[in-house]
Order: sequence, then structure tokens, then C-alpha cells
Amino acid sequence: MPGYPKDQKLATQLNHLKKYEVDKIISEKITGISIQKPKLDKLLEKLQDGDTLVITRMDRLGRSTMQLLTLVDELRLRNIHLVLLSPNIDTRDEIWGKLFLTIMSAVAEMERSLIKEKQRNGVAIAKSQGKYKGRVKKYHSKHSGMNHALDLYRSGN
Repeated sequence: MPGYPKDQKLATQLNHLKKYEVDKIISEKITGISIQKPKLDKLLEKLQDGDTLVITRMDRLGRSTMQLLTLVDELRLRNIHLVLLSPNIDTRDEIWGKLFLTIMSAVAEMERSLIKEKQRNGVAIAKSQGKYKGRVKKYHSKHSGMNHALDLYRSGN
């Protein structure tokens, strides 16, 4: 499935959800930065008044503070609660839950920005030293599948 790292494992997240004794577990192996999350979107549509959505970590829902807070507000308007297992945030406590969620999502967004900046700086240094060649291409002219695909294309098949 495109959009997620091959080494992504769900076991830890599934264990946390089972310990919390949720009624139903929906798993979707896709990166948090991905815009389209079909299973999550379908789940959000099905949630009803009084339901509680339990998520292992806030980066499973969104990558920006604004995105998370918008979702929390949409859930609140539908009387749906949100519990984040790590860190322990529960929006059923309207004041402290939302405050803590806002602070933690802002910190998480800042951490992601710092990691990206550090990566960009590392790439710039490697490029200046002639050590960075760019991302290794998965498909190239010496890839047997690529040549076969080109032969099929040229032959009209």
C-alpha cells in the first residue's frame, strides 16, 4: 500500500488499544502526513453522539496543531470525545483536555519542524562536501522491470 513505510509496525499501538479495552479497532498503515486516510475518514463518519474515539498518539490523526484542533472541535460539536493514550489526554474534561491537547500538539509540530530543519541542514552540508547524491531511485534504466515495461509500452501492449 503506498503512503506508509514498509517497516511500520502496528503491534505497539494495537497493544495499547487492547489494554484500554476499546470496542473496535481500526488500523490503517499510512503515514501521518498523508492527506487521504480512507479508514479514518470512514470511522469519523460513523461516530455518533456520545461515542469516544481512542487514538494511541496524536500524530495518528494529523500533523499540524490547526488540523488537530479543527478535528477536535468538529468532534465536540457532534458530542464525540477524544482520548489520546500517549500522552494521556481526554477531551471529556473539556477545559484541561483541550488545553493539554493544544499545548502538546503545538510541541509535537515544533519537534517535526526542528527535525526537518536539521535534516535540510545535514543534506546541505553533505551536498557541499559532494557526499549527497540524492534519493536512491527505485526504478532506473538498469532495473529489469523498467526495461520490460518500456518494451511493452513501445510494442503497444
